[in-house]
Amino acid sequence: MIFLNIGWMSRYAGVRGDPISGGQKYLARHGYGHEMLNFKPYAGKMYGTAPVPHGTIRLEKLGAPKGADSVDRVLVVWVARSLIVGWYKNATVYRHSQLPPESSGHSYKGKPISYYVTAAASDCKIVLPADSRLFPVPRAGKRKQAMGRYTWFAEGTVNRRFRADVLKYVASEGNILVLGRKKRAQKLGATPYQADPQKRTEIERIAIGRVTEHFKSQHIKGLSGPDIAVELTPNEYTMMKKHKHDYRICVVTSCLEKKKLAIFAYDEMRRLWVDETDRPLQIKEMKAARLRLLPSKDWQEHGSLRFPAAPRA
Repeated sequence: MIFLNIGWMSRYAGVRGDPISGGQKYLARHGYGHEMLNFKPYAGKMYGTAPVPHGTIRLEKLGAPKGADSVDRVLVVWVARSLIVGWYKNATVYRHSQLPPESSGHSYKGKPISYYVTAAASDCKIVLPADSRLFPVPRAGKRKQAMGRYTWFAEGTVNRRFRADVLKYVASEGNILVLGRKKRAQKLGATPYQADPQKRTEIERIAIGRVTEHFKSQHIKGLSGPDIAVELTPNEYTMMKKHKHDYRICVVTSCLEKKKLAIFAYDEMRRLWVDETDRPLQIKEMKAARLRLLPSKDWQEHGSLRFPAAPRA
C-alpha cells in the first residue's frame, strides 16, 4: 500500500462549489491542486494524482522490479489533514506522471491534469460526509516511521498494526466502528412525534446510544419505523440553514429493532442534503401560527380591529 498526501476537499470532482485547502505551496500559490479531480470518473475508471517528490514514485517499495514503469494491485490511500479521505483498491501506480485520456475532461484552464494512479471506479471509495473522515494517519514529527509531506509506504514492524487496521477499515467501506475508535459529535437531528411517551423515551434512549457509537453526541432523537421522515423545530430549521456547512442531520430509524443511522450533510455543489450513500433529503417548508384569544380589555381598543359596540339594553 501507498499513502499519498493531498489537499482537503469534499468530493474531489472539481473545484466549483468545492474549494480545496491544504498546506502545500502549490495550493497556496495557485489556489487549486490537481488532486481536485481524483474522484471524477471517466469511462469507468478513476485517475488520481498527488504531489510527488522529484516527480517520481519509488515503485520498488511496492514490490516492482527495478526500473519498472508501473506496478499493479496496489492499495492507494489518499490522506488530507492527516486523515484518510478515500482510497483506490487494485490500482496501477506509475513511476512518472501520465497524460489523461483524451476527452476525459481531466484538465483545468485548458491544461491537462496528469495522473500517477488509476483504478476501476468500482474499486474507489471516498469517505462522505467529510466529517466521517475519522481514521488518523501518523505523521512525522510526532513519532518515527510515520508519514511525511508527500508519499509514505507504512513500512516496518512498528506500522504492522496500523497496516492491518487500514485493511480492515477499507474492507468495511469506511466503517470506523470496526476499529473500536471513539468519535466526536458535530450536530444533531430531530424526529417526528411519537404518541406513546414511554415508547418515545425508549426510542430516544436507543437513538442516543446508536449515535454515540458513531459520534459521541447528545440530544439525538430517533424513529421507531424504517422510513426517514423527520420534523424540525423552527429553531432547528433556522440553524440548519444558517450553519449548513457545519450542521448534520442524524436520523436513527428502526430504533426498536436494527437501529440504522443515516447522517445527512450539505452538498454545496448540488445544493442538496445527502447521506453517506448519496441519498438526498426532500425538504418541505411548512408555515404555522399560534392562535389565542385576545383579552377582552384589549380587543375593543385594538388599533387594527373595528368591532361594533354592544347594543344598549
